[in-house]
Amino acid sequence: MANWRYMAIIFLLSVAAAPVSGTAIEAASGKLDLSHWSFTQHPKLALRGEWAFYWQDFIAPAPTQHKTQHQEQQHIYVPGTWNHYVWEGKELPGNGYASYRLVVELPAEREQLALYVKSLYRAADIWVNGERLLRVGRPAREPAGEIPREAFYVVALPDAANRLDIVVHISSFHHIDGGLNRAFELGTYDTIVRHERNRQLLAHAVFGAALVLACIFLTISLTFNRSADRVYAYGAGLSFSYSLRVMGTEKIWFIFNPAIHADWALRFEYYGMILTQVFYVYVIRGLYPTCTSAPVCRLLAALGAASVAFITVTPAAVFAYVRNPWAMSFFLVIGYACWVTLKANKRRLPGALPMAIIAFASLPIMANDVLAFFNVYQGVLYNELAYFLVMSGIVAVLMGRLSGSANEADRLAAALRKANVRLRQRVDARTRELADKVDELDQLNRQAQLDREVAVAANRKKTEFLGIMSHEVRTPLSAIQGGLQLLEQEPLSDNGRLLLDNAIASGASLLEIVNNTLDIARIETSDHHLRGRDFCLYDWIDQLAGLARIPIEAKGLAFITEFSGRLCVEKDTLVHGDSHSLRQILINLLNNATKFTQHGSITLRITQTETTQGTATLLFEVVDSGIGISSVQQDRIFERFFQSDTSFTREHSGTGLGLSISQRLAEAMGGEIKVDSQPGQGSRFYLTIELPIVVKPHALPETELPATPAAVAEQLHILIAEDDKANRDILRILLERAGHSVTETATGCEAVAVCRHQRFDLILLDIRLPGIDGVAACRAIRSLNDHHVNTPIVAVTANINKTDIQAYLSSGLDGVLPKPVSASALGALLRNNRPGGEGPAPRQLEFATTGAEILDEQNLATLLQAIGPESLAEQLLNLQQSLEQLVDALTAACRAHDLRQTREIAHKLKGNAAYQGKNALALLCDQVEHYPDTATAAEWHQLIEQIRQASTLAQDHLSRWMTTHLSSTYAEPQPP
Repeated sequence: MANWRYMAIIFLLSVAAAPVSGTAIEAASGKLDLSHWSFTQHPKLALRGEWAFYWQDFIAPAPTQHKTQHQEQQHIYVPGTWNHYVWEGKELPGNGYASYRLVVELPAEREQLALYVKSLYRAADIWVNGERLLRVGRPAREPAGEIPREAFYVVALPDAANRLDIVVHISSFHHIDGGLNRAFELGTYDTIVRHERNRQLLAHAVFGAALVLACIFLTISLTFNRSADRVYAYGAGLSFSYSLRVMGTEKIWFIFNPAIHADWALRFEYYGMILTQVFYVYVIRGLYPTCTSAPVCRLLAALGAASVAFITVTPAAVFAYVRNPWAMSFFLVIGYACWVTLKANKRRLPGALPMAIIAFASLPIMANDVLAFFNVYQGVLYNELAYFLVMSGIVAVLMGRLSGSANEADRLAAALRKANVRLRQRVDARTRELADKVDELDQLNRQAQLDREVAVAANRKKTEFLGIMSHEVRTPLSAIQGGLQLLEQEPLSDNGRLLLDNAIASGASLLEIVNNTLDIARIETSDHHLRGRDFCLYDWIDQLAGLARIPIEAKGLAFITEFSGRLCVEKDTLVHGDSHSLRQILINLLNNATKFTQHGSITLRITQTETTQGTATLLFEVVDSGIGISSVQQDRIFERFFQSDTSFTREHSGTGLGLSISQRLAEAMGGEIKVDSQPGQGSRFYLTIELPIVVKPHALPETELPATPAAVAEQLHILIAEDDKANRDILRILLERAGHSVTETATGCEAVAVCRHQRFDLILLDIRLPGIDGVAACRAIRSLNDHHVNTPIVAVTANINKTDIQAYLSSGLDGVLPKPVSASALGALLRNNRPGGEGPAPRQLEFATTGAEILDEQNLATLLQAIGPESLAEQLLNLQQSLEQLVDALTAACRAHDLRQTREIAHKLKGNAAYQGKNALALLCDQVEHYPDTATAAEWHQLIEQIRQASTLAQDHLSRWMTTHLSSTYAEPQPP
């Protein structure tokens, strides 16, 4: 409470410190009677009241000529402007010219008198008793002739006259206000001169002090606390801004440059008025940052900067409009300062009480200044002194703050020296403790190393166990899928067919889970190796889009493809990289987008962003309009087994391994998959990788195309060595239905024993056999006699990673048939086998290794459902005619030794075959596109011949499928 009383006392004293000059006597009807006035007791008074007023007329200054005026006079109050004054029924504008007249009756005995003319910022001629005593600028009846002037003047009056007839011709074309806004003062000559001299001395003192303070604060800010504390920089700005205000209001500019234009004098006055407020608020913020609002300060600074710019580029008649708002804003600024300093004082912050006193003392000072500015009363004599006292208070607070900072620095230095001594002692003690613990840490380190080795071994065992279990899962799964495939050929009811289809789909889903698990196991054990090769990005994109389009459009979604960059749209340049892994990444991302998108579209966007020094930077994007992913889920989306939302687990099933596998593959290729998504707004997965650019070959070695090999035998004698009875039965049934004779064994030893006495055209060995495994059995069979040296021996296994396949082939096996065994893959293997124990050609075994189906009936069923039987039959017939022409053109290009043409035709043929579901044929065409230049001519021609055979075989399967499913619109062509 004591603080509040103290502030109230200061507030009242500050109100009393702003005296109002002058007296209450005023003129009436253009006359002022001072005949009984005592200039001894009251040496000065303001000529306030009603003056005679003549609009748009410069009346004759001589008293004898006033009666000749044709215009009727009216009366207007001085001081004030003629803006909105009603003349002949109309409000007057701010711009124009007029005459003012006042008749003053003087006492008979008096001292010499003088008029004190304050700054008008207008042009005026002042006549007394018909004589022009003062010209301020140059008044005129037109804007072009007017020259405004702004200064203070002392005009001595003649002694003899007892009446003063004062006539003022005034024009205002350079300001928004017109008229006598400042009252003349009449008094004794000595009093007026002394008053003007004191005003000038005070103005110069305040101006000089403000400049000196600005320099001191700026030096402190730049030298001692350049970045830690900006309050001194704000204090420098406040002092300099106030010096500009003093220069403008007190007309100090005219001392340095008497010819300065009045516009610039007014500009500096307005600069000071605006910037003083801005810097005053920032000084308060610098002193008490926790009690102020940064947005308020920034808003005031922005308004101040805009106003200063506006004032600088516009004339006075325009920029003068900013005066009134900023003059009134003094109250808001001072009020805000009072509120801030009260908060700071309540928190007992340093210097808060003096700053609060200064703020409250500033309120009546600003009120007095604004009220005097708007001519409510005359009270401007001591305002500048009051301003100076306020500035002095701020200076005292800032200097005290600097002194406190210096004392605090000394205290901190002493404390730092003591802390340094204590720290040195503690360091010595800790050093001794650490020396005692070195041995203990070494022991812990050795133990940690042993624990790490145990953990690594356990992780290796876990991965091996995962691989074994996956293989063991594949074995019964092979029997299940084989049995389902055989059951699919049996007559079933509609419900039975539905249940069978569901079982086949579930088996395929389970196989995908097993494959994903194996992929993770291979990646973690570093068993996955990038398979770099040269490939055409254009063709790769075409194949990828073809594979992705069918499941997307089957779900009713729009599939949009966007490709840009030379490599994406031209075929004359190859890139080098692992196209298989890259395809796996994109297929995973597209499948994921399809799974979580119910409506809208999925976009595949591939962009060549940069090409430098033989390397292309490619951006792969998959964008969907699905359910989206929250920011929390995005942090874990690439973790293994992560489900984006448990509420969708049932609807969107999966292992949660697809994105993890894709991220691991991307990192192996030197890239990283990232995601941008918002819940309910879809997702964008994108991958950026760099691939080397290679030159595409164009020449084919000159050779002759060999003759077509003889037709294969229809019946083969085949040995099956499989420990799982279910899988063995499936293989036996499939082979016997194909017309082949089969011998079965359950162990490797039995297989070797049978081969001692029988000769086989083909041997199928399970790798994991009891007794001796398939690899050992193969070596034993090869060493029995000459009959089995060239017998084709194929591994039947679930281990189909690259390392395992290479190991099988290098151990003497001729090929790999992956589990679960499909009827189409087994049929492909048999059709590419030559009888008589000569064994299959090495490249023909690639048919079995890929596990590709001859005809993708599921794809055809999807197309049938999508476009209908008639459209599908028509398209398939047209594609078949085109396919036959492409096969002939491919053979001709190979005979003509045109490698480039051969590969281009193979690409077209691949797209044709893929659309018809002829997967094996499409894969052979893909081999032609990427066949190595080092291959011999015979190998080239042999591969082309395989394409011809695969085309014939695929067409036979397609014809049978069309007869079964498109019987109403398609009839199988009969031979002539």
